[in-house]
Amino acid sequence: MNKNRALLGLILSLSSVGVFAEDQSQPYYPELSNGFYVSVGQVSFDSETAQEEGISDSATYWRLGWEGQRDAFVYGAGLSGYMYSDKEDFEQEVESRYGGDRDTADSSAIAINLFAEGGYSHALNENVALEILGGLEQVLSSERSIGNCTNCYEEDIDINGGLYIAPRIRFSTGDMFSFLLEYHSYFGGDVENVFAATFSWQF
Repeated sequence: MNKNRALLGLILSLSSVGVFAEDQSQPYYPELSNGFYVSVGQVSFDSETAQEEGISDSATYWRLGWEGQRDAFVYGAGLSGYMYSDKEDFEQEVESRYGGDRDTADSSAIAINLFAEGGYSHALNENVALEILGGLEQVLSSERSIGNCTNCYEEDIDINGGLYIAPRIRFSTGDMFSFLLEYHSYFGGDVENVFAATFSWQF
């Protein structure tokens, strides 16, 4: 009887260890369903193209996006942009529409893009995840001009985006907020890569 009890106890112990091991081996997915994020970083362009377009081969990069997650699949879309370091900026005399005062205005050089992406998230634990996404970024508008000015001079800056792959690491502080470091490598087009830091909040 004692041997049977000991054997039964051993079986139950091994079973509980097996169940525990199986539970521990299951991937952890953060409770992320939908969220918004903002990114700031640096984008690098093909140096020859940048020289032809009169801009530096790097610029400030920003993103405003929406993102969702279903199990290990991450997907999102939004707007992004480049704040060029312009080598061919210009001045123009402008007249205020209210009162007719004259002044001199400086040009600025920016681009607005649309992007969509999707990929895979692998959680290391409840606070850290390694992710890799693929996406497409399309330039909607890219020019040097004087903002909020009617009939002012403007020039197109011919920069093309394209397909990219984006490995990144996510640090989650809880159910609502995350911080990500990411790198985008582009295939073709005039953009070479992006380094960015991202802050996101989920709901």
